[in-house]
Amino acid sequence: MIGAGSIADAQILAEARERTVALLDRARARLSGLAPNGSAAISSAIARMTAESQALTARDVDESGLEAAARAARDHFDSLKNAVMNDAEFRAAVVALDSARQADRTAAETLQRLSNRIENLKSEQAGADEDGRAGQVDALKGAFERHDREVKRLEAEGKALLLLAQTLDGIEAQARDAFFEPVTRRLRPHLNDVFGDADLGFKDAFAISGLTRDGQREDFASLSDGTREQLSVLVRLSFAELLAQRGTPVPLVLDDPLVYSDDDRLAKVCGVLERASAHLQIIVLTCRATAFQTLSGHRVSVTAWRPEA
Repeated sequence: MIGAGSIADAQILAEARERTVALLDRARARLSGLAPNGSAAISSAIARMTAESQALTARDVDESGLEAAARAARDHFDSLKNAVMNDAEFRAAVVALDSARQADRTAAETLQRLSNRIENLKSEQAGADEDGRAGQVDALKGAFERHDREVKRLEAEGKALLLLAQTLDGIEAQARDAFFEPVTRRLRPHLNDVFGDADLGFKDAFAISGLTRDGQREDFASLSDGTREQLSVLVRLSFAELLAQRGTPVPLVLDDPLVYSDDDRLAKVCGVLERASAHLQIIVLTCRATAFQTLSGHRVSVTAWRPEA
């Protein structure tokens, strides 16, 4: 890998490689101009010139002239040597050039690979359009619009049903209040006879919600078993009186009632039943005859049946 994360990075590396190659080419051209045969040739020339200088000395040539020529040659050699790279630098430059060329080849390969990938993606997109996937977008959009209209229709229908339910609840509450009002009116004197100043609340399905006495309201679930039992008898008595007044009398049947009542409450409830028996048939089934001995009326006992002989 060349360390390029994208095509732009690969192009930057390629441009840096080109600059390095240009610098090396210029250095080589300069070296070729100064010493076309290399530094070894320069060293050889200096040695030759030194030998010639020594030969001239042997021939009694002017020493001052030879020394001046030798110094000039040495200076020329030093200037040439300073102007060119040494072998180590040259080898390092060659290695750098090879690395730059390799990086250039890698960058070119990466660039070609990315270009091929782009072309493949374009081909895949074209194939997708030919397969009709582009057309599916319009179909899905149409389906979405249809579903959106259906959702809005259902929301409107839901609001209508909610309004209807609220209206029916209101009508039911009015009917319940209209029915409870006469029942409550008949129940209130019975409550006062048993509990003093008291009132009873109802909830849905004609169930008792709570008892208010002496200004304090108590939930039905918090009442004692005896109190709940007494309220049940009084409510059923009030319903029976209402039905009798509306021309559909029914008997009030109490199966072993007031089991948990104390003597005082038992006597008060029996007093209410005694007064109601003047206009309503009340049947009390019990195995505690002494508990209801204050009630008047007919006492019926069960005896073993004997077939006639």
